[in-house]
Amino acid sequence: MDLPESDWRYHVIINNPDWPLAQAWCEENIGPFGEEWYKLGIDILGFLDGPKWQTEWYFKREQDAVLFQLKWA
Repeated sequence: MDLPESDWRYHVIINNPDWPLAQAWCEENIGPFGEEWYKLGIDILGFLDGPKWQTEWYFKREQDAVLFQLKWA
């Protein structure tokens, strides 16, 4: 999926192993994946130095990014 910068202006990075819960929260509180929010997954190669749970999240609306960050960051 191409992420045009003009559509996905708000970016949040979290380091949380509970990212599946964060994804479910987004679906319940923001909407379906790919419409108002989008997530880039964990870099598998990052685990070579030990567990790293960094995920990148993109949002179309600032208020969604702020609520997400308050809840999950």
